[in-house]
Formats: sequence, C-alpha cells, structure tokens
Amino acid sequence: MTTEAPNLLGMTKPQLEEFAKSIGQPAYRGRQLFRWIYGQGVTDFQGMTDLGKALRDDFSRTARISPPTLVNSQWSNDGSTFKCLVECRDGQRIETVWMDEDVRQTLCLSSQAGCGLGCTFCATGALGFGRNLTPDEIIGQVMIMESVVGRRPSNIVFMGMGEPLLNLDYVLQTLPILTAGDGFAVSHRRITLSTCGLIPGIQRLAKENVKCKLAISLNATDQDTRVRLMPIARKYPLDALLKTVRDYSKTTRYRVTFEYVLIAGENDNDDDALRLPKLLKGIPSKINLIILNPTDQPFQPPSPDRIHHFETLLRSQKIHVSFRKSRGADIAAACGQLAGKTQ
Repeated sequence: MTTEAPNLLGMTKPQLEEFAKSIGQPAYRGRQLFRWIYGQGVTDFQGMTDLGKALRDDFSRTARISPPTLVNSQWSNDGSTFKCLVECRDGQRIETVWMDEDVRQTLCLSSQAGCGLGCTFCATGALGFGRNLTPDEIIGQVMIMESVVGRRPSNIVFMGMGEPLLNLDYVLQTLPILTAGDGFAVSHRRITLSTCGLIPGIQRLAKENVKCKLAISLNATDQDTRVRLMPIARKYPLDALLKTVRDYSKTTRYRVTFEYVLIAGENDNDDDALRLPKLLKGIPSKINLIILNPTDQPFQPPSPDRIHHFETLLRSQKIHVSFRKSRGADIAAACGQLAGKTQ
C-alpha cells in the first residue's frame, strides 16, 4: 500500500516550513506555499508561478491541497445569505453560511459534523455528534465559499454546526491562518467563537490569551430553564458559568456577547427580562437577542408585541442590547437551522 500524500491545507506557516524542509527545501518555500494557498487561494501547485517548474512538479508529487467537496449551494430569496453544503472525504456533511451586509461580509463556519450537546431548540443538536472537523476541513469551508462568492469575508464566526470549544485544538490551529496578513487577513477582533458554555474551554481561552471574541449562548436566566433548553447546563451550571465568564473578562479585558434566543413561553417573560441584566452585572458585555427560527422542534418564537416588550424592559435597565437579524431562514441557513439538508 502507498501512503497518501499529506494535505497542506490547514497547515500553519511553521508546519509548512517543516514540510518544505522534510523534502529537502529551505524553510522559505513553506512561507511561499502559505501565501499561495491562503493569500491567493491557489490549490494547484502548477499555478504558483514564482516557483520553478521542477519545484512545482516536486510539490505535486509529494503533497496535495485538498478542500472538502461542494455538494450544493443556494442563495436566500432576499440575496443576503448564501449556504454551502460540503462533504468531507469520509462522507460527513457540514454546512457553512455567508451573510452579506452593507458594512461587512460574515462567514459562519462549522467546527464539528453534527453536535452532541442536544440543545432542544436546535436542528443541529437533533442530528447528534458525528466527529470533530480537522483544520483542513475548517479552512476548506473558507476556500470553498471564497471560490463561489468571489470575495473574502470581513468577519468570521464559529457559529455553524458543532461546539467550537469541544474541538479547540483544531479550531485554534486555524486562527493564525485566518488572521495572518499573508493569509486570509481577517482581524482577530472580527473572529468570534460561540459556545454553549463549556467552562474548561473558556478557562483555556483566558489562560492562553487567545485573541478573538467570545459569545456565550445563554438562552435562560435560571438554572432549571437552562437545563431544559440546554442539557449541558447540568454539567456546567449557570452560576459557575457566569463566574467563569467574569474571570475571563477580567483576564482578557474583552467584552463578551451573550446570545439569547427568544422562545415563546420558555424564556420570554417579564421576570426573565428583569433578571437578565442582574445576572450579567460586572461583566463587560452586550446581549444579542435572536428570534427563534423554525425547525422540526416543538418551539415557537414569541409574538412581535412580546418581543418588543422584552426588548423594552431590557433597554429600560440601561443594558447594551442588539438584535441579530434573522437571515436565510427560507433556505434553512439561519441560527439553529443547520442540519445538512439540501433544498
């Protein structure tokens, strides 16, 4: 049996330098590869025109640059959202979403195939866990989306399929590729990791001073409700989570976003709106309200009047509140809808 050539996609600059040296080339050849793959989006060695033909042939024999396969893609009716269904080499399917706004273009990446946390209002959670995605599969989503949309994102959010903090080693490997000036050149201030509240992962981000933004999927103001909506809260209770986030913000001096999906009859009453700012006291933060998007799960969004009243109560307490506008619900590309389904 022959050993398959290594996939250079997903390798960091030091890793590419080591690869170059392993085949008898100087380290700077690895830096050239980095610029071509990530800076220019080139996946064919023959297209790397500042390398000699003999060297290009040598790279072609000893390595490959292989992103996942694009299966299906679709624009939303309003043209604001684009979703790609991608298949990995072992048949696992994942989704990635592009959201086009006036001032920014945001790419929503998946970090796992499926998700094992089982949030009861989320279509991805209903799939169950497949496996962690590797760096080449994460970066491959960026490459595929760029090739189809024809532009580079200004913002990246790990809010697609899966829990990023359960795949933190591989997710962190992608950050220097995404932020490098000769890579994708996305500012670390424009990259967000979203978590259901995994305390060890948050502590690691603080300890290693990982330079990106943090978003906490909160969705409840009391422990019982949070456990009912998000079973992971049994392992990481609300009070312990909030203490961890307070420590995180003190260590990193980063403001934290708390995501709050409004679900009729579950977490949208007046007591919730009045309790939420008190829970977050002392944490530099903002609340991002999200209206529940339809899935196969038995939950409904609140009425427009209820939503407005909830927001008004929050704002009356002088807390920073924003709405995440729902985008792509008509193609199952909105928050909580990603389930690997073709339209």
